[in-house]
Amino acid sequence: MWSRLGALLLVAGLASFPADTSQTLREQYGQPISETYLIKPGIAAASRYGASRHVCAITVYPEHAAHPLNSRKNSIGDDKQIAEVLNELVPRKERGKYLMGTFLDLVCLSSEGDVDCGGVEEDWEKLTINRMGNTDALHYAAIHWKRDECKDVYNDVW
Repeated sequence: MWSRLGALLLVAGLASFPADTSQTLREQYGQPISETYLIKPGIAAASRYGASRHVCAITVYPEHAAHPLNSRKNSIGDDKQIAEVLNELVPRKERGKYLMGTFLDLVCLSSEGDVDCGGVEEDWEKLTINRMGNTDALHYAAIHWKRDECKDVYNDVW
C-alpha cells in the first residue's frame, strides 16, 4: 500500500512541474511583474509593471550582459543608436514636456575594477531616462515612469 501511495505521489509531483511553461507559471503565481524582450539583435529590454499592468520601468541592456550592468564590458551602442531605441520604446510625444538634463558623474562604490558610473539623465514630465556610460559606448539605459503606482517599483529592473 505504501509503495503505491509513494509511486502515485511521485507521478503527481512530476506531472505538475510549475515552471514548465509561461502558462503554468502564470497559473501558479499570477501575472508576471517583469518581462524581458529582445528588441534588436544583441539588445534586450526588461520591463517592470505596476498594479494596473502599465509599464513602470524599462532597462535596456546587452542581451548577454556582464554583471554589474555598468561594467565597461557591456555596450548597447553609441548615443545615437540608443536614442533610436529609446524613441521606439517611448516616443517623445509620450514623454510629456522636457524638463531638464543632468550629467551624472557618480562615484562607483564597487569592488569591481571595470565599472563606469557616469552618464546622463533626462527628466521629462511623465518619465525619467538614464543613459549610463559615455556617448560612444553606453552600458545600459533605464526609463522610469512617474505615475503613482510606479513609486514602489525598483529603479533597476535587471
